[in-house]
Amino acid sequence: MGTGDGFLPRHSMPFVVIMEGDQPAENREDRKAGGIWLKRNKTALAATWKAVIGIEASAIKRAAIQVQMSLATKAFGTRLEIVASQKEALDLAETILKAKADGTDGWYPPRLS
Repeated sequence: MGTGDGFLPRHSMPFVVIMEGDQPAENREDRKAGGIWLKRNKTALAATWKAVIGIEASAIKRAAIQVQMSLATKAFGTRLEIVASQKEALDLAETILKAKADGTDGWYPPRLS
């Protein structure tokens, strides 16, 4: 994940990260370093990083991932969602970003589809 020292000040436009498909497994050290970086930069990221949306076609896998995501949301303060398709991910990202632009909190119950 790197230090990211140059990332935070350069980007002021709100964004959503969409992750599609299986992601390569990180080794323990990388995962630990990434977690520390996210916690250290939690406040600065909150201004622009509005959500992470994962795409998983399997309803069973989505349900399992949703449980893990609720713990990560508490730890890092970034909204995490899981949906079944790329279209759902793009629609949700648009909804989140529009809500933030309108000054609303953009919250609604997590999707369990």
